[in-house]
Amino acid sequence: MSLPPGGFSWREFMICLLLCSVSLFLYICVVFDRLALKHHFYPVDEFTIGDLEMVREIVNIIAAAETNGEKCGVHCQFGQMRTGTILAAYLAYHNKVNGKEAIKLLSKMRPKSLFSPESEKVICAFAASLNN
Repeated sequence: MSLPPGGFSWREFMICLLLCSVSLFLYICVVFDRLALKHHFYPVDEFTIGDLEMVREIVNIIAAAETNGEKCGVHCQFGQMRTGTILAAYLAYHNKVNGKEAIKLLSKMRPKSLFSPESEKVICAFAASLNN
């Protein structure tokens, strides 16, 4: 499981919203409640095309937080594929680029992100839906 470095503080980075899909959600809720962090839980094994509405909902949460001047964190159990899928979808939305370009951008920003063929399809379909 991917963990923050020692001494890391969500508050230090002014992150006040965290979206996660980790299996330790109940524990995390208790910790986040103590830190007064807003949190959302989306139980996802792996994104598929059928999850486009969920991706849209998560991206809308991030966009709303940004509008309110809040910073967000996104994390899954391993911090790679599901996190990368959401971050690439957000980049497609925020930068108004297609899915392939969003994946390239994220790969430069976050080289350890992984993308399955299915997650790439989800990102591309989400980006294409923004133009409709």
